[in-house]
Amino acid sequence: MLTVASNTAEFRTACSKFPTGVTIATVTASNGIPYGMSISSFTSVSLDPLLVLVCIDYRAQMIKLLSEGIYIGINVLGEDQQALSEKFAKNWHERFAGVQWHAGVTGVPLLADVLATFECKIQSRVPAGDHLTVIAEVLHVRSTDRNPLVYVNRSYARVAVDGNCLRNAGHPPAAAPPRSSRLNELAQQLCEIGRSFHHRGWAPGTGGNYSMVLEQSPLRLAITASGADKGRMLPAEVLVINEAGEVLEGQGHPSYESLIHVAVARSRRAGAVLHTHSLWGTILSQRYAADGGFSMEGLEMLKGLEGIKSHNHCEWVPILANSQDIPELGAAVEQLLHRHPEVHGFLLAGHGLYTWGDSASQALRHVEVFEFLFEVLGRDGPWPRSGKIWNGRAENQLWR
Repeated sequence: MLTVASNTAEFRTACSKFPTGVTIATVTASNGIPYGMSISSFTSVSLDPLLVLVCIDYRAQMIKLLSEGIYIGINVLGEDQQALSEKFAKNWHERFAGVQWHAGVTGVPLLADVLATFECKIQSRVPAGDHLTVIAEVLHVRSTDRNPLVYVNRSYARVAVDGNCLRNAGHPPAAAPPRSSRLNELAQQLCEIGRSFHHRGWAPGTGGNYSMVLEQSPLRLAITASGADKGRMLPAEVLVINEAGEVLEGQGHPSYESLIHVAVARSRRAGAVLHTHSLWGTILSQRYAADGGFSMEGLEMLKGLEGIKSHNHCEWVPILANSQDIPELGAAVEQLLHRHPEVHGFLLAGHGLYTWGDSASQALRHVEVFEFLFEVLGRDGPWPRSGKIWNGRAENQLWR
């Protein structure tokens, strides 16, 4: 007969044969300090409602925080993040040192560039032997298209792309080169812009796209991936493209409108290009589409546009017809900017604003100025059928 000790050893050995993903559970203490730990005991429980569970050893320092807190974050690691898993299994108070993260919607820490994140609200805590089982409802979830880090036979492994075999993590296939510090910096800035615009209502759903110039010659853009939720966008969802819109670095597809970004960056030698989907931008783009645009004059906020020194400046806002033929639309944008070198932005009919700047901060300022002016004009109706807008009043003049 097997003894209890041998039963335990045999049980652990048998369990080690079952491959699991690797996750990092995260919480925020009442003083705002983030904490986390590596765990492999994570699984889905229910689809209706969306439930997951994690099992934590009672000896873990995180037990007290889980017993007191309401929310928990689960960060699923990618195949190149073994070092991150090991870091979160060591010194309790230094696990977040040097680690990029941001607070999620619920306030829990979410790690940058991980495979997936779950923000959850704890529903129940069930004692189970020497572990605490935490069942939580999933409130927000994000994922990227990459390969996972796996733990099996008491060691890390990587799953092959075709899913047919596991490779020991000590002998991985050739990995993509690490991102440059410059690209990481731009990606972080674009994520911050996305969260800001989403909060202001300028990027609902997955609307909007943003880019920054990584290199001018040859032109290389860091651009947001297609379908990224701008309110919860991760740096991994920023790709690098060339002038043809082809992906040079990163996984996923670039914004469908990437060639418009290329056209603006090339024509204006801009450092950043930002595109919003705001309510007032959409309304005005529809209202004046037949006129090809509208102009704004006599508004103090115009002085926020680069190079404008007086509220008497007359700013023309061109409107281009929207099209699913993006190469054709990109060419139309280049022609427009060649004809009107004085403009600071344009609208796509029924779509939204494009504006730019030498830097991200300048482009961001232009977005704020335009969105403010659009709302002023939109709220100050009734609108003219055509003509110049001056403090919300129409004049029989159309300037192009």
